[in-house]
Amino acid sequence: MSNENEDVTVTIELGRVDAWALAQFCKRTTHQDCADRATSEDEAYSMMDGINAVMRGLAEAGISPR
Repeated sequence: MSNENEDVTVTIELGRVDAWALAQFCKRTTHQDCADRATSEDEAYSMMDGINAVMRGLAEAGISPR
């Protein structure tokens, strides 16, 4: 990557069912899931940061499973 600290905006359009399913997936994904698939602990934390950002975006769109 040329600038690893640069923010990226991702815009997606999902049906409500798919958005809900994605939110459930994110909610159920743990740090250990990421650590199992990451090449380092830092990458695992970055994966979780990304998942948490997706969850915030979904919550702002009204999709926030408990």
